[in-house]
Amino acid sequence: MPAFIYQARDQSNRLVEGRVEAESDRIAIATLGARGVFPVSLREASTVTAPPQRFRLTRRKIRRRDVTLLTRQLADLLGAGLPLLNALSLLEHQLTHHALCNVVADVAEQIRAGRSLSEAISQHPSVFSPLYLNLVSAGELGGTLEQVLARLADAGEAEDELVGKITTALAYPLLILAVGVATVAVLLTFVIPKLVVLFDEMGQLLPLPTRLLLAISQGTVQYGWLLVVGGVILAVWWRQARRTAQGQLLLDRLLQRVPLVGALVHHVELARMARSLGMLIGHGAPLLASLEVVSRGTRRLLQRAIETVREAVAQGSSLANAMSRESLFPPFVVSMVAIGEEGGTLEHALDKVATTYEKTADRTTRLFTTLLEPVLILTVGLIVGFIVIAMLLPIFNIGLLAG
Repeated sequence: MPAFIYQARDQSNRLVEGRVEAESDRIAIATLGARGVFPVSLREASTVTAPPQRFRLTRRKIRRRDVTLLTRQLADLLGAGLPLLNALSLLEHQLTHHALCNVVADVAEQIRAGRSLSEAISQHPSVFSPLYLNLVSAGELGGTLEQVLARLADAGEAEDELVGKITTALAYPLLILAVGVATVAVLLTFVIPKLVVLFDEMGQLLPLPTRLLLAISQGTVQYGWLLVVGGVILAVWWRQARRTAQGQLLLDRLLQRVPLVGALVHHVELARMARSLGMLIGHGAPLLASLEVVSRGTRRLLQRAIETVREAVAQGSSLANAMSRESLFPPFVVSMVAIGEEGGTLEHALDKVATTYEKTADRTTRLFTTLLEPVLILTVGLIVGFIVIAMLLPIFNIGLLAG
């Protein structure tokens, strides 16, 4: 059956857009009249030219920060008084991220067909998380879609800022480590082997540090490929493990035991969990449903703890008591949740928990990088210094003998 795209005036004289299926344009006009809207323009869907951007192919992945920016722009447009469909159409033509533009175009098309925003974005689960979907649905039911989108954008920007701080803080230590490893590898595999001939021509017993260095260099040249193969196997195993539930659980447990790093990751996860749970509860979502949604967006180890808490709450336990039985929830979290439950301010208590752990994660990052930078510099300096001294000792011995 043909479909028609229309613009019409409703009984309040507001301009609305949509899509209607009918056998002919006359039947489409009659159908719209029966709905109480009066068509201004009517075009068959097959004759409507879609924006060029919508059909551009790209391999660029849609990241969380892209969705956050889209959410902020949509919230601003709705706050300026634009209807939802008009706001989406405007974003569709302005977005430079082609893959995200395709998603927005599809969402707008579904809304023209009569679906709600939550129903439309549910068709793109890889882009919009369950938390996003549930909050948008709650905002539509409560008539607070603009506020919900603004809060989602705030939460996304706060998380992006925290991740950005961590990434920036780790960039310099990782650069030092990469340069140090590359320098040592070049010395061991290219420079030192060329000096072996010179040392052999000396015909004298080499100092112990030099002999040790030559043995390490020879072993690196002969068996270095094993290190490369081992690294590739480890990378493949890591990638495959992340795709299975048991593998993710094992990696989370290993990461949890790494000093400072485990605590940093756990603090970030607690902040994300508390922020998401607070938003869901604040917009009227049931506690059990909120816990289920939040568990999907956390790491596997914390996800199991949240699922256990949800089962306890379903059996009649309070949220604070259920959390107190799980070691992954610190006493501070349990105490804040208990205060929030007693005072009926659970949403605000969870927001405070999120803010506290975001600040804690920031402090942990600064402490970690403060300790890591001098350790890496000292370690690389000692290794390079040993190599230089071991190479120069035979030359010093020749000078002493000559003297």
